[in-house]
Amino acid sequence: MAKFNVGDEVYVIESGVFGELAEIDGMDYIVDYTSGTYCCIEEDLVPVDESKLAANDTHLLIYTMAGRIPGKLIVDGKPSLIVAVGSNERSVPHFHVFRNDQDLMRWDHAACIMYKENRYFVHNDRSNETLNKHEITALKMKLKQKREDTPSITYWDWIVRLWNDSNPNYKLPIDLKMPYYNYDTIKSYKEK
Repeated sequence: MAKFNVGDEVYVIESGVFGELAEIDGMDYIVDYTSGTYCCIEEDLVPVDESKLAANDTHLLIYTMAGRIPGKLIVDGKPSLIVAVGSNERSVPHFHVFRNDQDLMRWDHAACIMYKENRYFVHNDRSNETLNKHEITALKMKLKQKREDTPSITYWDWIVRLWNDSNPNYKLPIDLKMPYYNYDTIKSYKEK
């Protein structure tokens, strides 16, 4: 699998398959999260720059992510937000917050939040969403919680590790403290 590793989460735009890459008896598969089935991959997976595709182009399009916080964050009593960390990202460390599975699968319409300060990171037209006060509060609460499967670390610690494992050229300090994410003072940073 070119540029991908077993265990990477991917989405195939053509088929709508969203899952984890696996290898069984030398064959590459995607384990579909929705159905739990294995989808055989008959050729190498190659990332494609979506901006260079025509509207009717049917090339295989794959997005990778380092990982995500399991489930959805609860906002106003409803499962609402998905927090994910991208692989091979730009030099500004950030994580993505999506409002639905479709946007996650397309890696589209995300609020990108910087790790080191209370700022949104706007790096293209598809990452310029903002969060409301209730969403930011839910995000802070979740990031401070201990992981259920690894109670020695918080979700904040875990997304810092996800970033470092998948973005080795732009590592964060492993003991990085979470900034004070605040709805009233959060500003945007636009990549130059």
